[in-house]
Amino acid sequence: MIKMNAPASSPVSVTISAIKTKPLHRDIFEALALYTLFLILSGYVGFSSGLFKFGLTQEWPLFITVAVIAVILPEFLEEIIFRVG
Repeated sequence: MIKMNAPASSPVSVTISAIKTKPLHRDIFEALALYTLFLILSGYVGFSSGLFKFGLTQEWPLFITVAVIAVILPEFLEEIIFRVG
């Protein structure tokens, strides 16, 4: 028979604990450094290959919706998955 020393944590309590955990300053600095390197490299490749084309849009509600879905939602879900897992 398996003995348990403590009650098993529910996924909800683990998720709440993960959300409340604050990252270390060193971790934030490393993430920002890697993100900056990625922006520089992807910017170079995108502009030199003609992949990036910028222009003004008249469809702001669609632009905001796409921005939220493409940028904010995946980051939030990734943090939940990897902090809880």
